[in-house]
Amino acid sequence: QLSEFWASWQDLANRPDSTAAAAAVITHAQALAGRIADGYRSVSDQWASVRSTADMTVSQINVAAAQIADLNGAIRDSIGAGGAPNELIDRRNLLAQNVARLSGATAAVEADGTLTLRIDGNALVSGSEARALMLSGPPSIESTGSMVLAWGPDGALVVDAAGGELGGQLSVLAPAADGGVLSGLAGDFNALATALADAVNAQHRAGVTSSGALGGDFFSLTPGGPAALGLGVIPTGTTDLAIGLAGGGPLDGSNADALSDVGARPGGPNGLWSDVVARLAVSTASEAGRASRADAGATAAVVAQQSVAGVDGDEETVNLLTLQTSYQAAARVLTAVDEALDVLINRTGLVGR
Repeated sequence: QLSEFWASWQDLANRPDSTAAAAAVITHAQALAGRIADGYRSVSDQWASVRSTADMTVSQINVAAAQIADLNGAIRDSIGAGGAPNELIDRRNLLAQNVARLSGATAAVEADGTLTLRIDGNALVSGSEARALMLSGPPSIESTGSMVLAWGPDGALVVDAAGGELGGQLSVLAPAADGGVLSGLAGDFNALATALADAVNAQHRAGVTSSGALGGDFFSLTPGGPAALGLGVIPTGTTDLAIGLAGGGPLDGSNADALSDVGARPGGPNGLWSDVVARLAVSTASEAGRASRADAGATAAVVAQQSVAGVDGDEETVNLLTLQTSYQAAARVLTAVDEALDVLINRTGLVGR
């Protein structure tokens, strides 16, 4: 859409008396503004989806932790009575694997047979007791602030280093200043809308319309909200376009020609957007490599754990919990970056060609 918008100005510069060429400029401008808004909405919707998933993840962790605590008590009682609670241990290990996948919890088998799970050094499950996590933070990508994971019930103690899927989700939901890929991309859409409006408006004001009137702003930006959603096209007819320069005559298309080159100027909209795409491509490659390396370790640990299931997989489960967490976090971020690239390339039409 960017290239088509600039090309429409070039066509108008070559045919300054063409009503069809002038109308095409307005049509392409409206389509471009719509694409930028659609791209922003796609990113915003993805952020909201991850936000909802993070809430569900915390709930799943809390439920599983309570079940592990109950099984710990049953296993401890069985061992104390001289029993062999292998089935209970297998059930607990499956739950522990799930908690590790979701939260990056680490595990330690205690002398009494119970399994202690820790997140960020603090016990999620200890003996037959389980603590609950709580998640708070901004409800939308437009809101300020960071997501905060803390221990319930009052949230006074913050969890600084969650891993697993939840860690990846929190990384994706982070503000742009903290490396949040979605907030960063939303900011890039806003920056593109602002840069586009500023650059085109400045050049459009330098020209004159077919009636000799000075050109005004071409794009508008609605205040008080995301620039990407507030980008609008001011001219409603072909006579509103500042095609030429003062004194150039009725067939002067020199300002339209200058407008066709706005995107390619140093620091212009084209360069800004190319940097965005390149940065996301680098992020994709980095996260793919990290996920692949972690996946290899996690897969080996799964094989080791499953080879002793039904006997006593505690030691192998501990190894599995340690190796799974980095893969899950990397995979979640990779998914978000990959989906962000899909928004840029396949849904907005702002890059390519």
